[in-house]
Amino acid sequence: MAIYSQTVGNSRVVPARTSLAAWYAMGVLMLATLFSFIDRYIFNLLLPQIQHDLHLTDTRASLLQGVAFGIFYSVMAIPFGLLVDRTNRRNLVAAGITVWTLATISCGMSSSFAQLLAARIGVGVGEAVLMPAAMSIIVDLFPPERRGRALGIFTTAVFIGGGGSSLVGGAVLAGFGARHLVVLPIFGALAVWKAAFITVASPGLLVALLALTFREPARQITPQMLEARHSKSSIVAYMRQHPAPFFYVLGSHTIFTLVSFSFFPWVPTLFIRSYHVTGAQAGFAVGLGTLGMGIVGSLIAGWLGDRWTKQNKVGAKFRLTLLWWIGMVPTTICTVLSGNLVLAALFFAVYHMFNCFAYASASATMQDMVPDDLRGRTAAMWFLVTGVIGQGLGPLSTALVTDHLFHNEMDLRYSVIVVMVPCAIAGLLITWFGLKPYDRLRLWQQASASR
Repeated sequence: MAIYSQTVGNSRVVPARTSLAAWYAMGVLMLATLFSFIDRYIFNLLLPQIQHDLHLTDTRASLLQGVAFGIFYSVMAIPFGLLVDRTNRRNLVAAGITVWTLATISCGMSSSFAQLLAARIGVGVGEAVLMPAAMSIIVDLFPPERRGRALGIFTTAVFIGGGGSSLVGGAVLAGFGARHLVVLPIFGALAVWKAAFITVASPGLLVALLALTFREPARQITPQMLEARHSKSSIVAYMRQHPAPFFYVLGSHTIFTLVSFSFFPWVPTLFIRSYHVTGAQAGFAVGLGTLGMGIVGSLIAGWLGDRWTKQNKVGAKFRLTLLWWIGMVPTTICTVLSGNLVLAALFFAVYHMFNCFAYASASATMQDMVPDDLRGRTAAMWFLVTGVIGQGLGPLSTALVTDHLFHNEMDLRYSVIVVMVPCAIAGLLITWFGLKPYDRLRLWQQASASR
């Protein structure tokens, strides 16, 4: 494997000496990813208790769910991505884990909306460094012929973490039982939701130390290549040359993110309110469906996208987003209007499978549309736009409908439908009309790369 040993900034980069060392490093990164999702999404499960104790409306709660975390997470990924190219990535990962862990613990020590808002911002900032650094490290740990499998294995941590966050949260709440106060060492007597934050987050400090035990791999990029990556070549200029495909594809995926985050963060709260279950029961219901169907959906999406590409279907991998728009509407309606928790959990699991189709489409299509030297910046731009609009405004849109249209928190299920239907119509139309423009750019880009 060709490796370039060099010093970047103040960092001493050391090549991975054995395959075992490479897999160990990736295992640590996967563990960090699992904890990042647990610390990120445990908030959704604890939200009803937080709202009760802090007297928060759905609108204020949505600011904690989306704006505080999502916008800072998306925006900070850009400067952190640049920092990843210039300094020791292993140390960045350890620092990021420490920051978001302490911020999650701070959530459990918050006694007001303002304090919780600041803590959630800290979680977003800390977690923003992980994905850029982890992807960069994994690319340098494995040769090209093994890199795809390595990245595929690493990606499973995302889906395991998404489902595992609800399962872990549910287990913690079940362990606390019906108590109103929980006594923790050092922290003393705390409300259950505060104790849950501290309990799930604290092991993250050990993960931060563990991140320091693997070696920073040598960068498989020369100084000349690094300089070219940050040259004046602009993704904005490239998009201006091909406005139609970028409008349709980025527009479709942005609306998808908005719809997804207008529903997913509210699911535990919706189950608790509509089906009168405990937080632990809601956590298990959400976690099992997300974990199981997340893996299944990703495998189906990968196989189907490759099959359509080989068959030269118009739109190829972008067609996966059509399946999302078609399958999302009935599964969402059945989830929110089912008569009991079991049926709702089953429909939500199928919903999440379709959700994976859209995520798979987004990650594949944006890379198909640009040359190699623009892929990093394209991913950053994509992440910024979909993150700010989708993660930031998605939870807020549902909350605004609940608070200002229905004026009743028990009508949350109807708020989800009100937000979803017009977005689904717009998303379906944009995706359908974007298939051919995307396909033309994809094929043109392939021809250009082969010259």
